[in-house]
Amino acid sequence: MKSGNVMNRSKKHKHKSPAICKDWVFWLIISLFLIIGFSVSASGQPSTSKVTKDATSKVTKKSKPKIKSEDKDDSEDVSSYDNTEDDNNDSSTESEPQEPAEPAQPEVPTDYQSALNKANEYSEMMHMSKNGIYDQLTSVDGEQFSAPAAQYAMDNIQVDWNNNALQMAKQYQETMSMSPEEIRDQLSSDDGEKFTPEEADYAIQHLND
Repeated sequence: MKSGNVMNRSKKHKHKSPAICKDWVFWLIISLFLIIGFSVSASGQPSTSKVTKDATSKVTKKSKPKIKSEDKDDSEDVSSYDNTEDDNNDSSTESEPQEPAEPAQPEVPTDYQSALNKANEYSEMMHMSKNGIYDQLTSVDGEQFSAPAAQYAMDNIQVDWNNNALQMAKQYQETMSMSPEEIRDQLSSDDGEKFTPEEADYAIQHLND
């Protein structure tokens, strides 16, 4: 009897084993499909770190350095200063009045220059008055220069007429022993030296200096 029960149990176990094997194979296949599916989906999507790195590199490449506001203000100040300085230079150049060119001096005629030279000789050597030299230059018995030439000489001669009157007064005093009043008359007379009354007074006042 026992042997029969044992055989019956073994038979029962033999009937149940194929079902268990089928279940195990089924779940194994399901697991494989799930693993393959996850692998495919994971391989098809790029990693987050790579995307972030690429995006960061693109942004870095496209971004340009910004100019600081202070540097920009400084550059604007420098450029404005340069422009102001140029404007000031232009305005100063424009405001400076240009001096007119001096007209060419006309050539002095030879007889005019000769009359001036002769007038200087009379003044230095004989201490003559202005009117006395003019008369000597234009006189028929004198130098016989034209009136314009003699006038040119009088206008351009550089002489201290007071000193000429004083030197003439001293000559009269030393050579002819004339009184001061007589010397005054001789200096200012039209028949004498033809100095002006003021020049004659100056000579008398400084006669004994």
